[in-house]
Amino acid sequence: MTRKDFELIARVVNNTYTNNVQPDVDRDQIAEAFARELTNVNPRFDAAKFLQACGHSDYWPKDTTTL
Repeated sequence: MTRKDFELIARVVNNTYTNNVQPDVDRDQIAEAFARELTNVNPRFDAAKFLQACGHSDYWPKDTTTL
């Protein structure tokens, strides 16, 4: 992994906790936050496949702009 990868991870974790009203952040929210960032890095990134691999409970987006 590169420095850029670690910065992306840190940004997602930081934004997940600072943008969330409730202190309880679940796996689905973290997976969605990573999917948004990874889509920004690579427009061909398959967010739906990623969310499924993360065990996302019930959200399978076809349009990643809605994440």
